[in-house]
Amino acid sequence: MKRTRLTERLGAREQVAAGEVLVATAVDHPERGTVRCPAAPLIGGSLTRLGRTVRYGTLTITSPQPSTATVLATTYLDRHGAAWGIAAAVHPSDDELRQVVEEVLDRWSAVFRTRRLLTGATPPACAGVRRTLALVDRALTTSTGPVFMLNPPPEIEPLLDGTNPRDVRAVGDLTGVPTGSVVVVPAAGAHPDLPRSASARGLTLVDATCPFVAAARAEADSRVAEGDRVVVAGRAGYAAYPGITAGLPVPPRLVESEADVAALVLPESDPVSCVVQPGIAMSEVLPVVAALRGRVPTLRGSHPDDFCYEATDRSDLAHHLARHCDVVLICGAPDAEDTASLHRWVAGAGGEPVVLDAVEAIRPQWLVPGAVIGLLPSTSARPSLAQDVISALSGLGPLSVVRRLARSQADGDPPADPLTGDPRPSTAPARNPSGVPGEEGPRPRVPADRAAAPRQGRPAPGGFGRNPDAGSRPGTGATPERP
Repeated sequence: MKRTRLTERLGAREQVAAGEVLVATAVDHPERGTVRCPAAPLIGGSLTRLGRTVRYGTLTITSPQPSTATVLATTYLDRHGAAWGIAAAVHPSDDELRQVVEEVLDRWSAVFRTRRLLTGATPPACAGVRRTLALVDRALTTSTGPVFMLNPPPEIEPLLDGTNPRDVRAVGDLTGVPTGSVVVVPAAGAHPDLPRSASARGLTLVDATCPFVAAARAEADSRVAEGDRVVVAGRAGYAAYPGITAGLPVPPRLVESEADVAALVLPESDPVSCVVQPGIAMSEVLPVVAALRGRVPTLRGSHPDDFCYEATDRSDLAHHLARHCDVVLICGAPDAEDTASLHRWVAGAGGEPVVLDAVEAIRPQWLVPGAVIGLLPSTSARPSLAQDVISALSGLGPLSVVRRLARSQADGDPPADPLTGDPRPSTAPARNPSGVPGEEGPRPRVPADRAAAPRQGRPAPGGFGRNPDAGSRPGTGATPERP
């Protein structure tokens, strides 16, 4: 790439007004042919931050013939002979603006190099959210009117950008929903009285509650019915918490940290159970549970087969990128909870996280040295943002995109598949608590309103004797470390 790099000042036939910059999305070069310029948003973003007026378009080089615009360009050839580069045009008489554009292009051309970009192979939205969207799509095909979504979590909103707002409407409760309408319960679940209320109003309820949330709710119901004081290890800002706790006769206590456990006031006579909230990385929740067990040796906890590992897998990916990348770009809203989690994981592992909500926000100094770039899309990012970033970076030199796949799943007897809602076959030897032949097999999906009943075949206390991560099996797709 460096041997074919060429910096030129040329002329073009496009009309450019005084005070305006035309940033090239492609250049018709007399010698190099069509020059691809996917990094145009990066150039435009830098100029916009300087208060300059920017528009985008193609440039046709006319030099040495008379031209109507002055073009500044840096181009190179890839290993296949295709031309790539950055270019911008100004009015021929606008010397001050030409100097500004030249300085911007120099800063960006200084970071031209061959790179690797490491990212994940799965979308940021968890399987439960993806299942919710699939059920919304199915409801839209069968409903003659709009589909109402009850309390949609923030991570669903960017995924609904392409949906006609007249077709999907967010509601906080059933008040005002027309009779005969379809209402979708999100993956985070809802109050257990909702089916009764929906039926009384003549509404069709589509239950997209994640099986892990349903299992946690069933566990909480069971423990409260047995007289235990229930403590939830999780986060208040996460959508699953209300779905687990709403309508319980005795409100559970939430603990988010070891400090919360130390400050917890518990009656000495009541037995205590702990329910782990789905959607929390095991590295963050297990120290809380360990602190609880230190205070309550007889603590009864959820069975690890019911743990959701999607957040754990994303945390592991963030740690991997932190260790092997010069900088990790986090795509998403700066004030979103998921963005904050990704930033915390990367920074905690010693990485350099940078949050951006638009591709134009990328600065050239972020990419120095930039031999390996990490990319983590948040659930708050619009779906195309990560791909837009990859496309823009491909215009700054040869780019190899490596997608890392890692998925953890308990080998025991997990709830139903959160993506399909179907009972998930067990990969472990089948339990047979009764000892009667023919009664083996995985348990069915646990409905949210299941009557409380203790589970058979499991020790009453425990569930936290071992770190469940120790038994997980990460998937394939490991990325070789940077030399």
